[in-house]
Amino acid sequence: MFRTLDVVMVAAVIAAASWTFKVKYDSEAAKARVAKLEKRLEIEKEAIDILNADWSLLTSPDRLKKLVERYQDDLQLQPTEPEMVGTLDDVPMADQMPAEVQDRMREAQSDGAADRGTITGSIKSVGGKPGEDDPAEDGAVEEMDQ
Repeated sequence: MFRTLDVVMVAAVIAAASWTFKVKYDSEAAKARVAKLEKRLEIEKEAIDILNADWSLLTSPDRLKKLVERYQDDLQLQPTEPEMVGTLDDVPMADQMPAEVQDRMREAQSDGAADRGTITGSIKSVGGKPGEDDPAEDGAVEEMDQ
């Protein structure tokens, strides 16, 4: 009655229908997930716009001037004079600093960070020694993200 080819063809049609059904619902789930993420993205963009507007309001020169005038007695703020702003030449070199400052710098550098192979508390050095290589130059930043 049924030939082997008929049975194989019916099985293939059932398998294809099942696969199509699965792909359809997987794509609908992915589409729903994308829509949900896009909605969250829009909400975050709106929040950023609100925060930017709030920041602009809080840092407006007129508002800051009024606050300075209101709290002048408490804060005793003075306008910045050009003489108050230093240059890089005003910063002393490490060997020109007082001895106690140099000692504190040595202590801070020898806190064991060199033994851990880190530049700071979280950035691993590429060459094994802190400050030897710039991680951004060698693509090490991508490796650290993983």
